[in-house]
Amino acid sequence: MGVARLEQFAYDEATRSFREALRLSPDLDIARLNLAIAHFYGSRPAEAATEARAAAARLPANPVAHYMVGVIAKAENRLDEAAAAFERVLQLDPQDAGSLVSLGQIHAQQRRYVEALALFDRALAAEPYNVTAAYNAALALTRAGRGEDGRAAMQRFEQLRDSPYGVTYAQTYLTQGRYGEAIASTGAEPELANSATPAVTFGDATSTWFPPAPARPQAGAPSGHVLFDLNGDGALDLVSADGSGLRLLRNGGARFTDDTSRALPAGVRDAAAVIAGDYDNDGRPDLFVISTGGARLFRQKADAAFEDVTITAALPALPRLATTAAFADLDHDGDLDIIVAGESTGLLRNNGNGTFADITAASGFRAPPGRAIAVAPTDYDNRRDIDVLIAAADGAPQLFRNMRDGTFRDSAADAGLTAAGENSSLAVADVNKDGYPDIFIGRRNGPGLLPGYRFTGDDGGWYTVPAVTDEYLIGVG
Repeated sequence: MGVARLEQFAYDEATRSFREALRLSPDLDIARLNLAIAHFYGSRPAEAATEARAAAARLPANPVAHYMVGVIAKAENRLDEAAAAFERVLQLDPQDAGSLVSLGQIHAQQRRYVEALALFDRALAAEPYNVTAAYNAALALTRAGRGEDGRAAMQRFEQLRDSPYGVTYAQTYLTQGRYGEAIASTGAEPELANSATPAVTFGDATSTWFPPAPARPQAGAPSGHVLFDLNGDGALDLVSADGSGLRLLRNGGARFTDDTSRALPAGVRDAAAVIAGDYDNDGRPDLFVISTGGARLFRQKADAAFEDVTITAALPALPRLATTAAFADLDHDGDLDIIVAGESTGLLRNNGNGTFADITAASGFRAPPGRAIAVAPTDYDNRRDIDVLIAAADGAPQLFRNMRDGTFRDSAADAGLTAAGENSSLAVADVNKDGYPDIFIGRRNGPGLLPGYRFTGDDGGWYTVPAVTDEYLIGVG
């Protein structure tokens, strides 16, 4: 509730919520940290500083706590305290643009322009779209006597300022950097979590839920399945793609019924994969199908049947031996684009008029190390943009970070995703409820892997772990 109140800029109400949380659970450290944030934006700097220092002492590995100490001290012109706090954040996260910019501004204020410029350059390397870093870099160059470089940097700032993807820091809540925001409770904090295993069991309902299956395709034929709410009734329906074509099973609440002949166009053969998404923003999910004959796009009509719009959508040619795909709004323009992968990778941009364009070459995507088996859009670094994870049958995963300027950078090595193997599947979810997506990679030749780069420790702190260790091996099958 307090976090929600903060996002409504209702700072007094947020303060009351966090105080009530501390009354109920005095050891809930994130409540104290959030209380500091509410005090600060509610124009109570002395109370904010007291609570932020207390939170940082109890959460020594939490970058938000130290960042807020820095933000509050910087606003009060306690520059030495602020600099020490931002340096601590950079020990925890060397690529945090907010701390790099803030520490650089402190150096610039002290006329240490060379040190300031180095920090602004690091911020721009981490976030090339950061308007504030670009502006401060231009100022530092000019004040350091590098007038020509300063003018060029100022032109870069002006271009970023006028772009739709630039990020500008300000003095209001939600505009102070990624670590300047309150932390919502997941219920999994050590102070709150109930470690007892729930009494959950599973029973095989296949025979009662599914109608008889048609003749199966030959063994080893590619196949794919997707659960989606076809008609908006709150129940998940199922579409399958395999060598025999497409099959649609409608969820009736007690069993699935075969609705293929009514809902799907005939003639789709050798389908290898299918995904669902509302590409035209009419409120009804559509289907994108990969087959040996190429891509097919089916638009859902008002009667919950699908029509083939492949030709009118002007779908570009698929990557070589395409096997998997995903819908995602990669350019954040409000419509779904398509990532397709096989022996190479393709990015199809939604033009917003029912057609698609191939922007693979300009995007920075590279071919996977072998045949791709799965694509997972995710925000792995919590920077509020869509990144792309691609797993290959043989080889290490690829993790393309969204640079917000239409390009992507392969950051798999930076995230520790370097282990190769005989992979069979991919899943992404926040397993431990720490706010960061975790990755599960199934393998054909042994236990699956749960690599991770951020896990919540017993002390409530965050720490880095290797991408692949025996501790995170999980047996499958």
